[in-house]
Amino acid sequence: MSNLKKRIIFGAVYVAIMLGGTLIHPLIFALIFAGILFFTQFEFYNEVEKGGYKPSKWISTISGLILFAISFGISIGYLKYEFAFAFIPIALFLLIFEIFSSKENTIGNSGLNLLGFAYIGAPFGLMNFIIHPSFNGPNSRFYPWILAGVFL
Repeated sequence: MSNLKKRIIFGAVYVAIMLGGTLIHPLIFALIFAGILFFTQFEFYNEVEKGGYKPSKWISTISGLILFAISFGISIGYLKYEFAFAFIPIALFLLIFEIFSSKENTIGNSGLNLLGFAYIGAPFGLMNFIIHPSFNGPNSRFYPWILAGVFL
């Protein structure tokens, strides 16, 4: 099978998973997009390592998942709005964590930890507020068509 056919098949499966995760149910959305977040952020750090840096990919990826979970909890009304400020200590932790490690190039690694968190984790977290635009507690409505329209 040619490389183009493999890419087309993989792309069609990927689109089906994303649209299915978006349209079916809010919890299915959270599970699928948390998985996609994990793999994309982890892949980002693998690519960064090819450039000679050594960021803390596990801690940064888990921090992105925590941000996604907090955003999901706020958007469906299980968490209060004040939990949104949790990104500040998480971001500071990502910056400071590398300082106490014994790796070289701590400033670059620290910046890349924060970059992956902001570049991948934050947009995934904000998707929760697209599908729950009212986010008014248990009465929050699920609008998957908005995000599906963005994807299309």
